[in-house]
Amino acid sequence: MKIYERIKILRKNKLHLTQEEFSSKINMSRSNLGSIEVGRISVTDRVIADICSAFNVNEEWLKNGTGEIFKKPEYFSLDEYARQKDMSPLELEVIKNFMDFSPNERSQILDFLRKISPKSSNTDKKNEIDKKVDDYRRELEAEKSIQTSKVSRNSNKNAG
Repeated sequence: MKIYERIKILRKNKLHLTQEEFSSKINMSRSNLGSIEVGRISVTDRVIADICSAFNVNEEWLKNGTGEIFKKPEYFSLDEYARQKDMSPLELEVIKNFMDFSPNERSQILDFLRKISPKSSNTDKKNEIDKKVDDYRRELEAEKSIQTSKVSRNSNKNAG
């Protein structure tokens, strides 16, 4: 696999970025990135350095396809991670404050967020509907059972 193919795989399959998003993070035009991704123009050392720096990519993998795609950091920096994800200062502050809560408080906050999340709300509605359907099914089965036993008793009376 050629370097330009690895760049495209990195952008599309690993980082899930458009050419516009990827190229803006490495200070390159989208059209130049497109030309690189199809092998029309060569990849310069500056582009390699910019990709590795912006996305924490292992230079050995990018150049030769060997080793891990991403460098393993010796430490984790929330500030650096927030910068890579284009988080606002408020989002970063919220995360830092969340981490200052006790495990029990964090658990309560997460429970609350699950309750108000639209995804969770849809699941709750689906579960509520499923319960109503099950209740209705039991009612219908009970009615059918009663009707069957009445028919059975009537046929026994008529036979005797």
